[in-house]
Amino acid sequence: MHNIHDNIIIGGGPSGIFSIFTCGMYNIENILLDSASNLGGQCVTLYAEKYLFDIPGIVKIKSKHLIENLIKQNEIFNPKVLNNTYINNIKQVKDGFEITSNTGEWNCNKPNTALDEKKFIARTITIALGAGNIEPIRIDEKYKEFEDTTIIYNINNIEKFKDKVVVILGTGNTACDYINELSTIAKKIYLIHRGTSVKAYPYLWSAVEKIQNIEIFLSYKIHNIHNDKITIIQEDNIKEIYMDYIIPCYGVQYKNNFVNNLDIKIETKNNKILVNSNTMQTSIPGIYAIGDCVHYENKQNLILNSFAESSKAAKHIFNFIHPDRAIKVTHSSEQDRFKSIE
Repeated sequence: MHNIHDNIIIGGGPSGIFSIFTCGMYNIENILLDSASNLGGQCVTLYAEKYLFDIPGIVKIKSKHLIENLIKQNEIFNPKVLNNTYINNIKQVKDGFEITSNTGEWNCNKPNTALDEKKFIARTITIALGAGNIEPIRIDEKYKEFEDTTIIYNINNIEKFKDKVVVILGTGNTACDYINELSTIAKKIYLIHRGTSVKAYPYLWSAVEKIQNIEIFLSYKIHNIHNDKITIIQEDNIKEIYMDYIIPCYGVQYKNNFVNNLDIKIETKNNKILVNSNTMQTSIPGIYAIGDCVHYENKQNLILNSFAESSKAAKHIFNFIHPDRAIKVTHSSEQDRFKSIE
């Protein structure tokens, strides 16, 4: 016999984590299911050391620290989180929806629910999958043997590059962010780009040009990579650069076939989930979607927008579960449960 949950959150990025909080404000019981081993999505897997400047009330914060704060903020609600959990199917049943998954690992004290079951029954679902499964665009398959030793795609600790010689590939915003961060600790930085155009915002590139310990090579292509050396070429001009690490910044690719593989058919547009922007409800009553996985007119893929979407979804989820109960909107400053927080 399965317990019936108020809401299942699918996805552990910023919007999914904050949904625990917004649902908690309405006393909506939920469980968060995430395929990764740790919460945070691309904020920890790709951009852990990247600074964010557009979070309201916070002048500057690293992505990984934002995730840490969001998780800590949820502690008052005793969140139930199940990591390493892959959703196999969703179908409608009498009491709401049946979510079928593998058995993951509880990232909390094991709750007395459908513990080691592979099926969850929920009155509502919130899909917060971001843009999908994220993979960095790699240099070339033939250099795969150097990944995680010489070639680093995901930076989780900037200190490993202290006093090292680092090669950055690309001229986008992420490349410039890394260069500006590394310039204070790396021994030497080489920036290599196959084209002549710079893709980063002008203010970021301007900061890069002022750095003293950097050498820039535009219109150079990779000729070969060894464990401690990269060879680059421009027409007949070949250069050898001895280095410790290579950080490719070619961007990421997204794979988001989640809703297409379900028995239940959720309406999409350009591989994004269509929602009512007032309620964040999808074409299926009781299923909501927030964050980068959704589409509506004038949608902006910003973390701060996903927080607002989470709040709107939580309010409507309460209405959906309790159609005969009026919502008494209470500010967090007026709720006794928050008074113990220091």
